[in-house]
Amino acid sequence: MGLKPGLWFYNIARNPSGKGLRYWIKNNLGEEPVLYNPEISDQVVDLITRRLANEGHFRAEVTFEEKVKGKRDKKVELLYKVYLYKPYLIDSLVYPSGDTPPTGSHLFASQQYPD
Repeated sequence: MGLKPGLWFYNIARNPSGKGLRYWIKNNLGEEPVLYNPEISDQVVDLITRRLANEGHFRAEVTFEEKVKGKRDKKVELLYKVYLYKPYLIDSLVYPSGDTPPTGSHLFASQQYPD
């Protein structure tokens, strides 16, 4: 995992006083560190929803709440809420006997079934 260039410039400039090269680097090239991004929380909700669907919970509802823990500390607490319903389960599969697939129906990776 590498360091982002904007963050590197921000850290290398430290705390410049007034004008000068460090001040210009920090304010024009530097980016403040960001540890929380609300868009990532939305992506996590989508990820949790998809993983639950893979387990058979197709109607699961996932939400999140964010609580800012103080202006000075700049901490954020995230609470994810998951509402589950009874999962869908496949009891058994029945294949009709005597049915044979049509000739040429075997597909390779990235092929579409012909219409």
